Amino acid sequence: MTQRWKIRLPYLVAWSLALVAVLALLLLTRQVTQSNLKEAERSARRELANLSYLSQQHASHTLHAADQTLQIVRALYLRDGMALDLPALVRQGAVDVDLLHHVAIIDAQGIFRLSNLPQTPAVNLADREHFKVHVARASDELFVSQPMLGRISNKWTIQLTRRISRPDGSFAGVAVVSLDADYFSGFYASLDLRQQGNAMLLGRDGRVWAQRDKLSAGAAQEVLPQAPGEGFFDSDMAADSVPRLYHFRQVPGFPLYVSVALSKQEYQEVAQRTNRLDWQLANLGSLMLLGFAVIFSWNRSLIQQQHQQLAQSHKQMTLALDSGGLALWSWDLVTGQIEVDERSRAMLGFLPGEQRLDNDLFVELLHPDDRPMLVERLRPVLKGEVPRLLLEHRLRHKDGHWVHLMVRGQVVARDAAGRVLRMTGTVVDRSEQKRLELAVQQSQALLQNLTDQVPVELFQFEVDADGRMHFSYLSKYFLDFYGLTLEQVQRDASLVFAWQHPDDVARIKLSIQQAVTQLTPWQTEYRLKLPDGSVSWRGGRAVPQKRDDGSVVFHGAIFDITERKQAEEAQRVAAVAFESSAAMVVSSADLRILRVNQAFVALTGYSFEEAVGQSSNMLMSGRHDPAFYQAMWHSLTQTGHWEGELWNRRKNGDVYPDWLSITAVKDTQGQVTHYVSVHTDISLRKQFEEDIRKLAFFDPLTQLPNRRLLLDRLQQLSAVRARNNQIAAVLFLDLDRFKLLNDSHGHDQGDELLIQVAQRLKACVREVDTVARLGGDEFVVVLAQLSDDADLVHAGVQAVANKILQAMARPFVLPEVTWSLSVSIGVALLVDARALPEDLLKQADMAMYRAKAAGRNGVHFFNDRSRPGAG
Repeated sequence: MTQRWKIRLPYLVAWSLALVAVLALLLLTRQVTQSNLKEAERSARRELANLSYLSQQHASHTLHAADQTLQIVRALYLRDGMALDLPALVRQGAVDVDLLHHVAIIDAQGIFRLSNLPQTPAVNLADREHFKVHVARASDELFVSQPMLGRISNKWTIQLTRRISRPDGSFAGVAVVSLDADYFSGFYASLDLRQQGNAMLLGRDGRVWAQRDKLSAGAAQEVLPQAPGEGFFDSDMAADSVPRLYHFRQVPGFPLYVSVALSKQEYQEVAQRTNRLDWQLANLGSLMLLGFAVIFSWNRSLIQQQHQQLAQSHKQMTLALDSGGLALWSWDLVTGQIEVDERSRAMLGFLPGEQRLDNDLFVELLHPDDRPMLVERLRPVLKGEVPRLLLEHRLRHKDGHWVHLMVRGQVVARDAAGRVLRMTGTVVDRSEQKRLELAVQQSQALLQNLTDQVPVELFQFEVDADGRMHFSYLSKYFLDFYGLTLEQVQRDASLVFAWQHPDDVARIKLSIQQAVTQLTPWQTEYRLKLPDGSVSWRGGRAVPQKRDDGSVVFHGAIFDITERKQAEEAQRVAAVAFESSAAMVVSSADLRILRVNQAFVALTGYSFEEAVGQSSNMLMSGRHDPAFYQAMWHSLTQTGHWEGELWNRRKNGDVYPDWLSITAVKDTQGQVTHYVSVHTDISLRKQFEEDIRKLAFFDPLTQLPNRRLLLDRLQQLSAVRARNNQIAAVLFLDLDRFKLLNDSHGHDQGDELLIQVAQRLKACVREVDTVARLGGDEFVVVLAQLSDDADLVHAGVQAVANKILQAMARPFVLPEVTWSLSVSIGVALLVDARALPEDLLKQADMAMYRAKAAGRNGVHFFNDRSRPGAG
């Protein structure tokens, strides 16, 4: 091998190793990124299997619960017949109205006979499949229909029906419960399927019965007819062209499947972010390796220059020795004179004969730091304890810089007493060598400084053949973090391993063993438990290499990934919180919508694309004046929060009551950067309040005011009487022959009669008058503000009473019978403004008994003689 190739060989080796390491790092990163994608796929499959199982159990439990209710209703009907009170079952909680929209009985002719919904018409459903199937077969089998638009409810429902058979086995009708298809859609919307996932309930023919959103079920239609009980399949055939991974399961005992899907892009997103970070780290590592190769080449170049200079110096030294050209000196200790040759003078910059050297001049030229060493080395030589003097010191050059000299000498003359007379020796200029040594030290310090400044824990880790582990090298960043020295970790690695989180120790140990036995790259993420009790995340990567003695050495790096882990955790928590059941909107400081969740889309009808970029006032209903919004924004500006009730408008134009909560998000300088608002539809709560009001003040059967509201209105009429002298009248009505109808034809016929009576009474009076039901067959009519003339009032009341008698005399056509009755009416006049409402009712009641005693179907006005015992 030529000298030229000997010089180039270290460079080639260094750069080859660097390029091989870079290639290995890139290949390792590629392998890791592919592994991340595969792990994301496996994780998505596990998640889909769990969600589809949850959906399967939900569908099975829902359908079994509906069937159980269906069988209970059928059994009660077989026991009670048409007397079965389905609304009472709902009120008693026997029927879950959150699950079942409608519970009904269809007779043998296909006519609705009983229903839990009020005022359900007798619709003929003989053409419906869920009725015809039970006419055709006598077995007691549950039938589940496809979603259909109900003729009664006008909603898409799934009908569950069972045959009703008489004791002799003949067909008596069908019991039916209607399961709201939106019940499944609501459950699927609650599943965490991210933005582009989907969940569906399908029939065996692939038809969608319910789903989370409006996506097409085309892919499911191609697979399910030939599918087994459960399985995975990929589909790119969705209407929105979003590739998804599906998992489906058959619902046990029912002709149905559930299918749950996740968007491939969404569940691969986290792995892709990790892969991008891995590639960034790989690129950084590649740059570092190439940088190390550059530093090595530069350092090698300096060393070669040093060697060349040393070789030249050696050559000169050899020539000097051969020709007697060493710089020589001779010291006369008696006179103090120092004789030197011309080479010695040239070393200090003096011309031949220019300067005469003696003890005083030598001490003056000697570096002050070298004087103690000169005395220390010279004393034993002069005493004869050491044969030769060897000393390196510095003398000041003529131009002022310091010259490094290596001096050798020995005693050549002593007197009879043993005192030294003369010493001679040689001197060599080592200034250039010192400069090269300093350059090498600076190069090594530069390399060490670069390693120390990299904020990564670099290490060389060794596993001996006997299993003992230790670190042969740790970067300064590594040592400073653990508070250890290199000598400590070189003896035992347990001082570093002691920081590992207890839950991760076994996993880390297994990963090291696998890397040692398989010689595969070591890569893992783990936690450290810090002395203060907090937890820090680390991600480690290393490449193993087996030595001839059986030991394995790892070269790698450990990165602090705590911030990344915290960011991922925060992102997951924020995503779950944002996709909650409440409708949420994130707006910019200038009130432009930046993001909405699925609950907002469901509440308002606006899609994500329609909402994002719009002004946050897009839901304004127009029912509030500017002062309302000014007060709201004043509170939000002052406190950073506002909460209250207002009216908003959906996309379809419907106005609904909205409980709105707005919070301002501020930066570290206190400036508003975003607004987060939460919308809650309180329509149901408003309806509950209205229902409670009706229960408190109205009769539930006839919807007429009850006794409480009647007394309140009588109290108001007393105030009117006191204010403008207007007389009012109270008519107390009692129905004749009502009890006979209940006893002979049932309470349902009596209830229908009371409803028709209420309707006829309201038709006989004005809008300002009041018709109330006190209970049973007792009604009260209040005629308001008639006149201040008692005679006119009497005549007007008599005319209204006669009109009521005529209206009640017409036959009442009931579902099972036509019924005629009469009515007895008692009248009391509100003349005294101080009269109590209860007293007026008692007076009218007594007058009514007078009318009933007089032969019924008549009118009697109260006077003192109307009291019991009066003549």
